[in-house]
Amino acid sequence: MLNSFQNLPLVSLCQAAEQGNPEAQYQLGLKYLTGDGVERSVMQATQWFHTAAEFGQPEAQYQLGLRYERGEGVPQNLPQAWQWLMKAADGGQPEAQHKVAATRRERYKHSIQLIQQWMAEEDGYDEQVWPQIRRELQKDTWGYSEDAKEEELLNETTH
Repeated sequence: MLNSFQNLPLVSLCQAAEQGNPEAQYQLGLKYLTGDGVERSVMQATQWFHTAAEFGQPEAQYQLGLRYERGEGVPQNLPQAWQWLMKAADGGQPEAQHKVAATRRERYKHSIQLIQQWMAEEDGYDEQVWPQIRRELQKDTWGYSEDAKEEELLNETTH
């Protein structure tokens, strides 16, 4: 379905996008992002990606996640970026799936390092390290609330 919108004349693509077609909205966002047939505008691209993403279009969700991650067309917002990247990954978008998996691998590696550090303490286990380990292990699980994820992501970016 995406391919049928890639080759539409710009006027037809705009009409389809304005009539609420998520694939057309995504394709129009790409045109604005790259300046293909329109004046390049990352803000316009981001608006179209957001509209299509709200309708569940995985490619748009991925693009929107990248815009939030990089602060392009919107203020940088890593919790929002993660939310959209997760939705895109859940929707089958391959790049988002790779990015989410890589992030999780890094988090698990960090958790293992914390546990090894905790176990190697000369004076016995430092009980203050355990809450940090627990948070790391619970990320992206049912035991870790969305608010806690957002707070942790913000903390990771400021340190």
